[in-house]
Amino acid sequence: MHTLIRAFCGFRTPIRLGNTLSCRFSAKIEHQFSPPSGSVRDWVGPPDCKSNLRPVIPYISPKESDLERSLRHLRMDTQDWNQRFWSTNNKSYVRAKQDFELKRLEEKGLRRWNVDGTRNRLSADEMGEFFELFLDANYMKHLEYNKEWYRRNFLITWLMFRVVLTKLMRLGA
Repeated sequence: MHTLIRAFCGFRTPIRLGNTLSCRFSAKIEHQFSPPSGSVRDWVGPPDCKSNLRPVIPYISPKESDLERSLRHLRMDTQDWNQRFWSTNNKSYVRAKQDFELKRLEEKGLRRWNVDGTRNRLSADEMGEFFELFLDANYMKHLEYNKEWYRRNFLITWLMFRVVLTKLMRLGA
């Protein structure tokens, strides 16, 4: 089962390098796995190593209407947009955190690793300072992300409402 989940998500086996975890990805999730032919539900995979988002492969009904197709396309487009944003954001976060830690350790005259192989770490207060700096530096980017996220979710919710209403009207007719 574990292999099936990993194949679905497009992962190869994670590689551990020292105290960090590095993930390697295949190009496209769609080409790695497809749900069984009898499946009538969306399939959700484990969190992506870069974005921490769970990929979704939507169920496609053989009787999918134009409205349902529009909804599915908007959901998938939103998933791709969200994936790109969080992959990029998390990458810049990790890079900024490493730079901050190295700079602070150097200011203290310390190296990242001790001779005995243990890692020097910053205090919670020092890391709190980093988090504040990172959030302040990325305030506008996160604000724009939130605006777009709400806009997309409103559109998805509106289309879902219309799909349900259309199905109910079809049943009543």
